[in-house]
Amino acid sequence: MERIGWDETEPGHFEVDTVHHSGSSASGEYVHTLQMIDVATGWSERVAVLGRSYRVMQDSFLRIQLRLPFPIRELHPDNGSEFFNDHLVAFWKELVKGVRLSRSRPYHKNDNRFVEQKNDTLVRAYLGNERLDTVAQTLAMNRLYNQMWLYYNLFQPVMRLCAKQPVMEDGEQVRIRRRYDEARTPFDRLCATNVLLPTQRTQLEQLRDRINPRQLRQNIYDAIDQLFALPCAQPGVTEDIFATLMAQTGPPPSGNEWLALTTPHPNDPCSSYLIRTHGGSAVDMWTTFRSTPSCPHTHSRYDDVGPWSRLSNLASPPMGQ
Repeated sequence: MERIGWDETEPGHFEVDTVHHSGSSASGEYVHTLQMIDVATGWSERVAVLGRSYRVMQDSFLRIQLRLPFPIRELHPDNGSEFFNDHLVAFWKELVKGVRLSRSRPYHKNDNRFVEQKNDTLVRAYLGNERLDTVAQTLAMNRLYNQMWLYYNLFQPVMRLCAKQPVMEDGEQVRIRRRYDEARTPFDRLCATNVLLPTQRTQLEQLRDRINPRQLRQNIYDAIDQLFALPCAQPGVTEDIFATLMAQTGPPPSGNEWLALTTPHPNDPCSSYLIRTHGGSAVDMWTTFRSTPSCPHTHSRYDDVGPWSRLSNLASPPMGQ
């Protein structure tokens, strides 16, 4: 039991937490947000899940891992049973070798201070404390979070604590003076660590250049409106959590509007990640593992890999659909 040091410089050490969207009543199943924050760069990942079963938690971690442009080295959640159970511990040991699992001390929320802060600014600030408990709302939240993934990792600067200095009066420490570095985006911080392959960096730079941040911000607000236009669960109506998982489909449609990203996977295969842009906005996301043992991490085609999973259609459906 410990916490990740505030001065950690290696990308891949993530604080992890879940945000409950239960409203005023915690009865029944409802939506949770799984959020991961990289301590070194501020890179953030969010996935909405319906309930906290092993099946949906595994699916959410897979989504994040397929999308990350750098490997996960450490996961640091609190002591929640959704993280520490036989199924998930076995999942991490079998899928990814070398990932360190640590956890916070009981009743010490400040051991996860970075993700706790982002729970407020990147989740509650957008969604408040309303109850969300349907498949449609879960899917809508993931469309929102995919837009936020682009906005907050590629365009939104963050500051990072770089020094702590005790302030002494009459020989006693009265407070700590904290100094922060120059604000930079998580992507720029990631580039400064040299953890990205040149191909990956070029691909992400191309993606950033093809997206209009002002339009992207408006898309985020539109996605929130779409989410809260959806009704909550009705008594006696069953919700199918499997409808919220990544669905295996055929290859995505071809076209020059697709931008292929490649992310290395620590356990041999690498993942391909496609983002389709249109009019300065990202409108679709797909992902796959390339199962060939000798993956060069540099391929840009997607007609020789599979199966493909559609992470999300980022274009929000019309109201009421």
